[in-house]
Amino acid sequence: MKKVGIMIQKLSGGGAERAAANLSIDLSAEYEVHLIVFDGSCITYRHGGVLRDLALPARTGIFQKALTLLKRIKAVRRLKKEEQFDCVLSLLAGANLVNVLSRQKERVIVSERTLTSFFIKSIWEVALEKFILRKADCVVALSEVVRLDLIQKFKIDKNKVVTIYNSVALDKFCFDSSVEERDQDSPLIVTMGRLTHQKAQWHLFRAFPQVLKVFPGARLVVLGQGQLRDAYGDFLQKLGIDRQTELKGFLPNPHSVIRTADVFAFTSMVEGLGNALLEALACGKAVVSTDCDAGPREILAPETNPLTKTKIIEYAQYGVLVPATSNDVFDRNVIAPSQEETLLAEAIIRLLEDRSLRRRYEEKARERVADFSPAVITHGWVDVIEKD
Repeated sequence: MKKVGIMIQKLSGGGAERAAANLSIDLSAEYEVHLIVFDGSCITYRHGGVLRDLALPARTGIFQKALTLLKRIKAVRRLKKEEQFDCVLSLLAGANLVNVLSRQKERVIVSERTLTSFFIKSIWEVALEKFILRKADCVVALSEVVRLDLIQKFKIDKNKVVTIYNSVALDKFCFDSSVEERDQDSPLIVTMGRLTHQKAQWHLFRAFPQVLKVFPGARLVVLGQGQLRDAYGDFLQKLGIDRQTELKGFLPNPHSVIRTADVFAFTSMVEGLGNALLEALACGKAVVSTDCDAGPREILAPETNPLTKTKIIEYAQYGVLVPATSNDVFDRNVIAPSQEETLLAEAIIRLLEDRSLRRRYEEKARERVADFSPAVITHGWVDVIEKD
């Protein structure tokens, strides 16, 4: 049995971390898996394989960061020599850098989890990214748009980059039956994601008062934690929707809440794929998502060009797409909804009003999520690992 390493910063907090944990479970049926983490002090995701905690958490300050990087490279190089891995795959930039710089004789695979060019701008960052991508034996992109971005913006050989989506499986979710008790006459909208600029939940907040005009008893639940938490609390009060909106914070197992929703809303400005969308589909929910780069269109409208962008409400095959906003700055003094935020509200209202449409999307959600089953996605990873 081949020995495979999976490397990531930690096992808590984000979509990439959850994906690494799931991958360690899925690949354990095929390989001897070692899950290598830089900081295992807080683990919130169930994982498989042998956990290898390097106990080298992130540090602040240029000198401390550089020293930590060197320690990580040294520790991983030593581990690779000891274990003689056949392949080591890594997720996210920090782990990718350590992976290529600690190379021994193993196959090195790096995974790009988001639209890289959106976040990497400076000449030095671009140069470092190109170095990592070119040193790797294979680059796995989380979506087709991410793959095209790497080829076009970073000039990576197209034969070196493959697209493998994240897997999602309902049997990995944990449900608390007590959460399911709620007033069925009060529509519930749920969103999930870190409270950050990228996830742009403020667009949903501006849209929600329009939903309340049609459904005065509606509630909005926000799952996730982040640096905008306090600012959002103030903003909800300014909008007058703080009593109808609940900021629940990060939940290790949020699916009990998602499963009770009438509509799942997703407002990101940019993604790699959109794990939250996949998890909502797995919970059988009708979803409304911004048609942002990259991911939502590939999930909800797979038969269309992934580079297409809607300017209207698009009732796609597996969910509803609305235009991504042209306003990418959170201004808490702006109360009036933009045109895009109004369309978001209209799409949510339509799903709440039209029960047959909502039921149809719930059925399509369960159909679509089968394409992201662990069996399907693991096959893609096996092909990459086994490639000469």
